[in-house]
Amino acid sequence: MADLKVVCPECGKRVSLRGLNGHLRFEHEYELEQAKRMAAGVRIDGSLRRLEEDVMVQLRRLAELQQDAQLLRQAREDGLVGEALYERLITQKGHERTAATRYLQNLEEAWSDRVEKRTGVRPNAVDEPSVEETEGIDQLLGTGD
Repeated sequence: MADLKVVCPECGKRVSLRGLNGHLRFEHEYELEQAKRMAAGVRIDGSLRRLEEDVMVQLRRLAELQQDAQLLRQAREDGLVGEALYERLITQKGHERTAATRYLQNLEEAWSDRVEKRTGVRPNAVDEPSVEETEGIDQLLGTGD
């Protein structure tokens, strides 16, 4: 059991289960009781946690791009932004959305690989076609489904 390798929830470093308590105390300056509680309940994979945090960052980015597109659409309707500038900005936001969506798909693939490596079972991912360059623009314009 002592030879079992675990991932430190703080830094992601692989240490032995026996060495996790000392690692937390000396590398991360945990108090003795705090380190004992953390080491006793360790089931966290640092790499998975980082992947999940990156997914949330990308989801927030996609929501932000959607809000920007809505503001641009409203500004165009109110006559605050001309058609040429609107087209340029919405195209730029569409490219950013496409890139963020692709990165999000890559993160999901990496997450699935990591879970499969840990558990031996690959999570079922939603089968979506790959994102085409024009899809991001179409989705921001509200013309694509």
